[in-house]
Amino acid sequence: MRRFLLPVVCAAAVVAVAPCLAQTAATNAPPSQGTFIQSVQTYFTVFNPSNSCCFTNSTLSFWVGADSVQGGAVPLANDIGGSFQFWKGLSAEAVARNAGVAGALLSGQGGLGLNLVLVDVRVTPYLDGGYNVYRAAGSRAAPWFGEAGVRVQKALTAHTYGWVGVGAQLPQNAQVFSAGVGFTL
Repeated sequence: MRRFLLPVVCAAAVVAVAPCLAQTAATNAPPSQGTFIQSVQTYFTVFNPSNSCCFTNSTLSFWVGADSVQGGAVPLANDIGGSFQFWKGLSAEAVARNAGVAGALLSGQGGLGLNLVLVDVRVTPYLDGGYNVYRAAGSRAAPWFGEAGVRVQKALTAHTYGWVGVGAQLPQNAQVFSAGVGFTL
């Protein structure tokens, strides 16, 4: 019996250790990072419950951002805005856009938004009315406009967030793509 036990134990040890001794092929290729869209999608779909108080415990919100206004008189603008949640998820908001050069005001707008909160993400569909202070020389476009869109905000800390947005301005048929940061009180 002893004669068979030693070879069986040795064979079992070799079988158990063999996978550990096998070498994997070395590579210098970086790990796949995916696309920018995939990284943004992951950012907005991974929830952090410790930051849920950013939107649930606040009624006042301020933000700054950059807007790409395709079809507008000035295609790139800065914006500064604020909103006050006055009843359940309903909020009043105001936004001013400037050219970023010597504080040249481009437009001002105000309206209503509906805040939908899911853990640490807030989705705000909004409907605003505004006035274009700056219009291209010789433009016959009406200074008044309406803007409908949606902002998606993701909590970074208990009182700060990053956001992206998309909207459409009528009657000048301009598309607005936005991104920025903000804080809540």
